[in-house]
Amino acid sequence: MIKQLNILMNKIKNPFAMLSGAFWFTIENYRKRYPHVLLGEKSSGTHVNCEETILLYRIVGKRYIFESSASEICNSKELISKFHPLDVRVISFIAGIEQILKTKPEESLKKFESLKESIFSKCSNRSPNLHHIDP
Repeated sequence: MIKQLNILMNKIKNPFAMLSGAFWFTIENYRKRYPHVLLGEKSSGTHVNCEETILLYRIVGKRYIFESSASEICNSKELISKFHPLDVRVISFIAGIEQILKTKPEESLKKFESLKESIFSKCSNRSPNLHHIDP
């Protein structure tokens, strides 16, 4: 009777152990699903006169390190789709800041205001009372 109970308990425990093992395997390998890995920035000495940030990345399974500017990576849909979403946020943030720093402050402010208006117009279509909320 005890032997049968042990066999039954092992059958119950094994599926839970397999599920938890599969869960942790998925979590650990989530980042490895994307073929491109962002390694960092190519150090170019001083960043004051640098117009573009050169990023270093590696293709999983290859030993070579590739380099490209953040704006080039962002402009290529095929290339940016191969990075992990967290890496994409970093790359797009760097490219966006570079773009803002290249323009004059007045132009940047106008672009920001027009972008903000378009975002809020899309939001106001969903909820018309969004702009009339007083804190």
